[in-house]
Amino acid sequence: MAKYTMGESIIISVVLGSILLLFLGYLFGISGILILIVMGFIATYITTRDQRNYKIGGITGVFIGIILFIFSFLTPPQLPYNLDFNAGFAIGGLFNLGLFFIVSMFIFFIFGSIGGLIAIKLRGEKTEDKKKTYKRTKSPQTRYMPAPGFKERPRRKINSRKTKKPKRTLKRSK
Repeated sequence: MAKYTMGESIIISVVLGSILLLFLGYLFGISGILILIVMGFIATYITTRDQRNYKIGGITGVFIGIILFIFSFLTPPQLPYNLDFNAGFAIGGLFNLGLFFIVSMFIFFIFGSIGGLIAIKLRGEKTEDKKKTYKRTKSPQTRYMPAPGFKERPRRKINSRKTKKPKRTLKRSK
């Protein structure tokens, strides 16, 4: 069944998750957390083996989180009274909006990743990230072959500074 790339599986699971969220969440009252875990599971389960990772479920959770955030941002609340405009409340509200966005994306990523982790465990694969392994290659070994007529390699003469004669220099007068 794993025949979709990472992007295709994320789109398919977001569509299926939106349908599940609509029918199971609003009609039958099933929690949205369970639906996030199912979406992460679906996204990771249908991804090809070379791209499969638990983070795909987390990315799917973030996508559905962005969709829900935009939907919640565009729908106004039903209040029984009118609000007065205050600049201080507006700035505080923008700060709370940004903080809510960051925290909710983290939570959506965690629950989507849990679904992806469950899918990987059911498939019987390792949960570690695939690391690239570099093999160390040996440099080519050259064998010493003596010239024809010689039986062994000649000895190398090593000169040390103690045995060298001092260099001749011009003696300068002061």
